[in-house]
Amino acid sequence: MSASLKQLLFNHDATDKRGSALNLRIDYDEAIVGPEWSRTSVRLPIELPIAYAARHIDPGALGIFANFSWNGLPPQRLEIQAVPAQPRLSDADPRTALLRSLADSWAPINPTLSRYYASLAELAADAPPILGRIPPTPVTIGADGESGAVFLKLNGGRLRASAVGIHEIAWRWQYRTATSPRWQDFDTSFHRIFTTLDLPATPWLQEPAEVWNSALPWSGALELACSWASGARLKRDVAAMICAGVHAMGYGQIEYGCPVGAREMYTNTPMGIFDLTAFLERARGGLGNGPYVNCTDCACAVSTFANLLGADLWQGRMGQYVPAFMLRDSQTIGHSSWGSPCNLGLGFMFHEVGWSGDCEQDDAIYDASVVVDSNLSPFAHLPVPLLPAGIPFGSIWQTFYRRMLAAPESLLICHPLPEERRRRALI
Repeated sequence: MSASLKQLLFNHDATDKRGSALNLRIDYDEAIVGPEWSRTSVRLPIELPIAYAARHIDPGALGIFANFSWNGLPPQRLEIQAVPAQPRLSDADPRTALLRSLADSWAPINPTLSRYYASLAELAADAPPILGRIPPTPVTIGADGESGAVFLKLNGGRLRASAVGIHEIAWRWQYRTATSPRWQDFDTSFHRIFTTLDLPATPWLQEPAEVWNSALPWSGALELACSWASGARLKRDVAAMICAGVHAMGYGQIEYGCPVGAREMYTNTPMGIFDLTAFLERARGGLGNGPYVNCTDCACAVSTFANLLGADLWQGRMGQYVPAFMLRDSQTIGHSSWGSPCNLGLGFMFHEVGWSGDCEQDDAIYDASVVVDSNLSPFAHLPVPLLPAGIPFGSIWQTFYRRMLAAPESLLICHPLPEERRRRALI
């Protein structure tokens, strides 16, 4: 006689995410249907991920639904629990990986410091798992040997206070009966958990939770966004780390599209769409829509990935189209030389960035497409590069983004266009 684990359902409430996992899909084309873990599933746990909006969680409501079966005569009293098994946190967890790397690096130089970092790595690895444990729960087995859906309360581990991240967890399932009061192992389940800071903002949606709704968060996008913003605990840090992640693609994957006239390659503004499918393909090393991007493509990428993790950015524009505003020396994404975009000296008719709030001058800029010179001296000087990730746009008098980007004679032309802020739909 023994128990058997059949199914686990983490996303059990499509509308209330205080105690349930988020509504997800795989990508634009494929939805996630049914339980995230099933004995009969042909998918690996990494292919059916689970995501929680950490700050939105109510630990008192957190739980999952499970189905069990029993081989033999149903017991009069049955309790089931799940305790953490290895890996509690895998080396995919940035803290553990970093500490172990530091321990290895210092080993030949300072063994004492190496042992210190190794001990910290062990402490991190032994930290309470992200979802904690499932306490002993009474389970009733029917005459057919099936339990039906059973609600299992989670103690929450450290979920409510967690940062953005990717977590590999394992549960060791145990049961006991009135005649066998010692806990007996009967199964192990493995799961991949994404943690975001809050519910996703548009263009992402949580409702309706239907297979046709392509605006539900994509697990492939979560994979990339959580790796870029791993460890972030504030929304402004999420946005800044996403901005840096998009800009870092300029080291070999994308570059400012001078050879194609700096036109949109991943965005279609007249249709109001951002080709996230192609952008993800490019980020994974595939072809996508090619290597060239412009400011609009980068603004869409920054705001889309940041909003997936609970930030609240827009794709905002500045300028007035005619005349164009001239620029101070800068570096466009994928290029290391200082000068004007494409070295044409023509300036920007408009410039688009990830922008917070109402996209006004007091709101923060997240610009992955241009590195500005933060040295505002009017005399000849060495530029001090700055990726604008979380600095205010600023007035013409303030030493913020506006004065770092626009040439002095174009400061009035380079003004916010809040009426044009948008969030493009995803394909």
